[in-house]
Amino acid sequence: LSRFASQLGYQNFSQFRWDLANNTGHTPLQKERQISKDDSPKMIAQKLLSSNVETLNETFALMTNEQLTKADKLLRGCHELSFFGLGSSNIVAEECYHMFLRTPKEVTYASDYHINIMKASRMDHNDLAILISHTGNDNDILFIAQILKKNNVPMITITSFANSPLDDYGTVRFHSISADQRYRTEALLSVTSQIAIADTLYMMTSQKFEDQMNAISQDIDTNLLDKHQ
Repeated sequence: LSRFASQLGYQNFSQFRWDLANNTGHTPLQKERQISKDDSPKMIAQKLLSSNVETLNETFALMTNEQLTKADKLLRGCHELSFFGLGSSNIVAEECYHMFLRTPKEVTYASDYHINIMKASRMDHNDLAILISHTGNDNDILFIAQILKKNNVPMITITSFANSPLDDYGTVRFHSISADQRYRTEALLSVTSQIAIADTLYMMTSQKFEDQMNAISQDIDTNLLDKHQ
């Protein structure tokens, strides 16, 4: 099965299984977890939390040690690290920026699209871009990816759809599961797994720069504490 999935262009069987399920409608488990008007508040909470757990488990299943090792090497070696995301993925990009400010890396992020274009235009092969998109098919994020590719900038892409157009630009490609819900859009649900992938990248970075990050975090926490005293 793994060989068959590989021949179809998938990184592993888990990726193929998810892509197949994602294009054939709701799975029985997804139907069971749809929220109905008769559900109690506790039942709503149970269904949503169960869906989040399933989302994280499936996202983990799509990760490979090869992907993570390659991403780790890019993160350690880059001069500047920039995050790009639009729509709900912009929330994740900002959260990534917030996390990675505690690393010794030069980190950039902007919510304005035109500033993102300007930023991408100034990056080069010594830098690293992390692009986050639910569909991986948005023309705006693809335009940024085109600029980055022209400048030979390595890219880590995080999308919810295998073999999306954005996948073609990724030096390392991660896929975030977003099990469909009746009262919660796929894009919002994918935020959970996107942040989990970002957390993984952050923890790998912190493992390599532990002493420096401890000093940086101490300075940040001291300044934040002084501000609020």
